[in-house]
Amino acid sequence: ESEDLERQNAALRREIKQLTEEMKHFASMLSSHEPLCSILTSPPPPPEVLYATHSFHQPHISSPRFQH
Repeated sequence: ESEDLERQNAALRREIKQLTEEMKHFASMLSSHEPLCSILTSPPPPPEVLYATHSFHQPHISSPRFQH
């Protein structure tokens, strides 16, 4: 059981490292995008646009950079 927990711990540490790198990548992308973003510099859309009846929910999409 102890060895199994050690393996799980190592796997979780690898996952944390990968997710941290992915977060840094996305933060960098966001930082480079913000000065160019027309959405941030334009007035906000009216509420009926923000709360449309259709859904934009998507499942988690990982960065292609980290896909195997």
